[in-house]
Amino acid sequence: MAILKVENLKTHFFTEEGLVKAVDGVSFELERGKVLGIVGESGSGKSVMSLSIMKLIPYPGRIVEGKIYFDGKDITQANESEMQSIRGNRISMVFQDPMTSLNPVFKIGFQLVEAVRVHKKVSKKEALDMAVKILKEVGIPDAEEAINRYPHEFSGGMRQRVMIAMALINDPDILIADEPTTALDVTVQAQILDLMNRLKEEFNSSIILITHDLGVVAEMSDEVIVMYAGRIFERGSVEDIFYKSRNPYTYSLMRSLPRLDVDQKRLQPIKGNPPSLIRLPQGCPFHPRCELAKDICKKKVPELLKVGTNHYSYCHFAAELEFNGGKVGTHS
Repeated sequence: MAILKVENLKTHFFTEEGLVKAVDGVSFELERGKVLGIVGESGSGKSVMSLSIMKLIPYPGRIVEGKIYFDGKDITQANESEMQSIRGNRISMVFQDPMTSLNPVFKIGFQLVEAVRVHKKVSKKEALDMAVKILKEVGIPDAEEAINRYPHEFSGGMRQRVMIAMALINDPDILIADEPTTALDVTVQAQILDLMNRLKEEFNSSIILITHDLGVVAEMSDEVIVMYAGRIFERGSVEDIFYKSRNPYTYSLMRSLPRLDVDQKRLQPIKGNPPSLIRLPQGCPFHPRCELAKDICKKKVPELLKVGTNHYSYCHFAAELEFNGGKVGTHS
């Protein structure tokens, strides 16, 4: 059963330069206890989509269309009081920059205790014990002493771990992790991913994992979404996306990053730059950078076509192309 269902979500920013369609018609489902990986270049709409789910879109942006069903209820219609009871409790988020999320004038112990007590009826002592326990679990040394420190007294990696602790402390139904292992070394990264896996196993929690690290996506995810220009360009299982892709953008993305699981002689960067979301090209937004683009790609917007069991691709030629082991060939 889907704990989260997003239908035709459109989040736009009304700027002086023009209309920015940051998320433009995104639909997907997240099953309970599953991990959804979201990848794509910077500016593809990954973070805005996650902020839309939390209803934390900054001005001048807003959700202009679509529905977001959480546990069967459309939270796009929820008021701020209802959202406050959900945020940090049933849906938690780890943001990219911990210094924008941690209050610099309060000790981290106070912030963790408040995160618990605003949602649960527990004593201050019980909340403090929970804070110490979760700090230990995310690998903060001397947790009993660390709760008395301010955010600026931690390194960037340690602050990120504190943010993850704050997101996990109430055992959320959904954890949205936006680049959760940025600025962390490989050993700590493994600890954080293990902790997220344990949250999923112990509490049947669901995870939306937004990252540039394809290795993390391949290891953690049950399903993968590839985004470009505010749209889903491909959606499928790890096997579908990494080895049976039907989309030129996914293929180009995979080819531009180092991989040990395919015969890869050299990296091939994607030519050009991501399009301006204010002035998207006519037709498929990827066509100016696509090696396989034809006339129809320059004129007509493609549809998200079903090309397999729970496998979808936003491409006119999705039924014909298949990326396999680093090569694009005709699908037979």
